[in-house]
Amino acid sequence: MKKVLLSVTLVLVTFVSANAQFYLGGTVGFESNSELNPKSSFWFAPEAGYYINKKFDVGLEFGFAKGKQQNDVKSSLLSIATYARYSFYQLGKFEALIKGSVGFTYVDGYIQEEYPFGKTSTFRFRVYPILAYNLTEKIVLFTQLNCLSLNFALINPEDSDYSHHFRFGASNSLINTGSLPIGFYYKF
Repeated sequence: MKKVLLSVTLVLVTFVSANAQFYLGGTVGFESNSELNPKSSFWFAPEAGYYINKKFDVGLEFGFAKGKQQNDVKSSLLSIATYARYSFYQLGKFEALIKGSVGFTYVDGYIQEEYPFGKTSTFRFRVYPILAYNLTEKIVLFTQLNCLSLNFALINPEDSDYSHHFRFGASNSLINTGSLPIGFYYKF
């Protein structure tokens, strides 16, 4: 019986590995502006996932950000989110996808206007479109259309009660890299 279970497990693992295509990628960026608060920020958002089929993939993304405010106070952000993407339209090398994610973010300081100053933890659900360009068979460039997102967030500032917000069409991402952050991923 053990040999049968081991054989079935080995066949399933081989089948899933042969048919699933894994990928790694993400976005990275830097912003500096002497008139805004925060004055400068750096973000890094790696992601990994795999294709279940040609139209549907799932993944995990992490977010790291460091900022420096006008008064030279430093701030940081850490986040993690799971997501699923569905490709609903393709024209040549261009592709339109819809992405839904559920994630957790911890901020110490002030990174974005949506987070209050101080230590804050946030649970978030988001849905937004993505435009992708298949540069090669293995490399894909993409941009998240954060300006068209649907968001729900439960925010817990360390020094007060929970609050929540619901937004439609706000630039409100895992790490706000602007309305059109550009990233890439590499398919294995």
